[in-house]
Amino acid sequence: MLKSILKRLGLRAGMIRHESVTHVVVTSLLAALVLLGPVRFGGVLPPERAILDTMAFLALAVVLLRYPRLAPLRPALAPALALAFVAVIGLLQSTPNPLTHLLSPRSAEIWSESRSLLAGSSADPTDSWWLPISLAPSASRVAAVHWLAVTAALLAAASAGAQRGARRLLGVALALSGVFQVLYGASAWSRQKAEILGVEVPGDPGRLRGTFVNPDHFAFFMGLAVALAFAWLWWAVRRLVARKVSMEVASVRLAVALLLFFLAFIGLGLSGSRSGLLAALAALTVQGGVLADKYRRWRGATWGITGVALAGITFVLFGYRNFLGRWMETSAYELGWNARVGTWRDTLELWLAFPLTGSGLGSFRFAFPITQSSGSDLTWLHAHSDWLELLATVGLPAVLFFLAGASILLRRLWSTTRRGRRSEDRAFALGALGAVVYAAFHSMADFGLTLPANAFALAILCGAALGIPTGRRPKQRSGLTFHLEDRESASLLAERPNTSGRDSSRTDERPIRE
Repeated sequence: MLKSILKRLGLRAGMIRHESVTHVVVTSLLAALVLLGPVRFGGVLPPERAILDTMAFLALAVVLLRYPRLAPLRPALAPALALAFVAVIGLLQSTPNPLTHLLSPRSAEIWSESRSLLAGSSADPTDSWWLPISLAPSASRVAAVHWLAVTAALLAAASAGAQRGARRLLGVALALSGVFQVLYGASAWSRQKAEILGVEVPGDPGRLRGTFVNPDHFAFFMGLAVALAFAWLWWAVRRLVARKVSMEVASVRLAVALLLFFLAFIGLGLSGSRSGLLAALAALTVQGGVLADKYRRWRGATWGITGVALAGITFVLFGYRNFLGRWMETSAYELGWNARVGTWRDTLELWLAFPLTGSGLGSFRFAFPITQSSGSDLTWLHAHSDWLELLATVGLPAVLFFLAGASILLRRLWSTTRRGRRSEDRAFALGALGAVVYAAFHSMADFGLTLPANAFALAILCGAALGIPTGRRPKQRSGLTFHLEDRESASLLAERPNTSGRDSSRTDERPIRE
């Protein structure tokens, strides 16, 4: 029965039987990252984060052993370089050097004062010239290693994403993980009990949170599922209308896509995340606009607008108290809103104190008291804005380099939605594009990307989309698919004399089904 269900979903049990062991191992590791990452508090605890980082590095190591020339990683090199650049900046910030006085006078002043207070009159003046830029060197090293792990996951996913079966498995892994998060969170939400895996956690039990401590972080993960489900929904509708497959198979795919889309949206609404809804609406709008631009008509945009309207009805029916109610109750005098706006202002002041080098990657909680308003008695671990926190901790040049890599990523995803070889390829790229837009908007008012589970899920989704081949499909013989390293064997096979009596030129000219 399971084999029949997988076949109707387009996931045949032997769909990777022709792939190398490398792709099987890498895809399994990446799927495990997506499935297991959120299970224990989003992987935020040091042991869980170390396990997830190790899995990402291991996946990349397997790829490098199989492809030492980095051929399958080239589509993702530019975005990966942007991520790795931030990680290298963090490592340099944590290393003592004699240029700190020149590059970051404020950091040198703080370190000199602290060393003088600790050592007193016995301080060695020569030590004041070798100082780290980061105000928390150990935290910067940990954050840098994590950024490198996310880079490794992106590159490994790009290698696996060249295979359609691998992309399907990664997409199903994200869908299953999202379904589990909603169902598990609904059990605690229905009992109005703030408990995760038997551990009492702070916060409002009326907000759905899955296995995340912060409901906004759960909303971030569900937003990725919403973007992917919308793309899957478009692809299922397109296959149904074009009658590429039987009506039964198309109907099952459409039903599953609708179920996943609305389940993810209901989970997002019950989380009570206002930034999550705005980000989801922005992502769906962009996805609908891309479809309209692709087909030079408003069919894709109509489906996008219809999905948004249906999602709005879902919020009214299921999430009024948890989402719309929270929004309507928000006022200009709400402590949380005022405190968050004040934190953004203080974070900008922190960046002005370290404009070029930043205070150190991952050092926000240690550096923020320098500019924190005196009237605030709250302790902020993050700036509630990933963009502002990145600016304050790594400086403007690193952020500009990171934005350049992000722009290349968006351009590549947009190009794949237009020039993908199959409609399924274009749909997966559309889902990744929506996920990037969602993350960009959600990160303006929250810090969801600081959770390893969210960062890895986004990197793996984007990496798999970057690995999608674009352009015209090569001609195939007898249904065989050849890898890059098999070109010599393919040429020898092509030169073999034709003994079947058939006209091979006519076979090559037949249209290839999607």
